[in-house]
Amino acid sequence: MGRPRKTRLFPVALSIDAAADALSCPRSKISAAIYLDGTLPAYAGPNHSVRVLVKDLVSWVETWPRPTKRKYHKRKESPNAV
Repeated sequence: MGRPRKTRLFPVALSIDAAADALSCPRSKISAAIYLDGTLPAYAGPNHSVRVLVKDLVSWVETWPRPTKRKYHKRKESPNAV
């Protein structure tokens, strides 16, 4: 049997930093969802680390509001424009 991989092929749980990196969102948004809001369940990992299941992370992201198109407003030309 070979040595274990440094990074897993299919992670089941991610740390807060890894989740923020995977979602490209600030760490504070994820930690606020865990500690302040309680909308994202998290579990204790080894050495007092916090782990978030990928399944829970995906279902949490699906609750984010969808982006909407902005209405196009034609800007007035400035009187000093050349």
